[in-house]
Amino acid sequence: MEFINEKNIKIGKRHFILALILLLITNVLMGLTLTAISKKALREQIEERMLDVVKSAAHMLNGDELKAFEASDVGNEAYMRNYNILSAFQSNMDLDYIYAVRQVSPEKFVFIIDPDPEDPGVFGESIATTPEIKKAGAGEAKVEKKAHSDEWGRFYSAYCPVFDSREMLPLSSE
Repeated sequence: MEFINEKNIKIGKRHFILALILLLITNVLMGLTLTAISKKALREQIEERMLDVVKSAAHMLNGDELKAFEASDVGNEAYMRNYNILSAFQSNMDLDYIYAVRQVSPEKFVFIIDPDPEDPGVFGESIATTPEIKKAGAGEAKVEKKAHSDEWGRFYSAYCPVFDSREMLPLSSE
């Protein structure tokens, strides 16, 4: 029969502490892994929601009317019909911003409609050009992977083309 001696107690304590350290390391690694997985899944869900919103709004807008709008059309019946669609999305979908823009050159996009009640973009005013808005101008709905900053703040934006009878215009929400 073996007696418990001080040497066996020290070895037992050492094994116990080692096991605790291994459990702690395992828990930290699992926590970090699960956090990263959850963060990625949440980001994907947010991006999908953003795309769903802009695709729905883009589908409801009249691309032929948007294409024809000039600054003098601001406030007319056709303009207000499209404005009200975007305004309804902004207020009912809890969006910071939603607006329609027109591509005037490969590197330049300008506001057409901005229903923001506090500080709307002015018809014809330039907006920041990002790779994603260029892709929307080329016909592909996209979400920005990195936030961009402009005079209205720092945002992630989603862009979707609005189709008219012949081509498309990008639409954005933030």
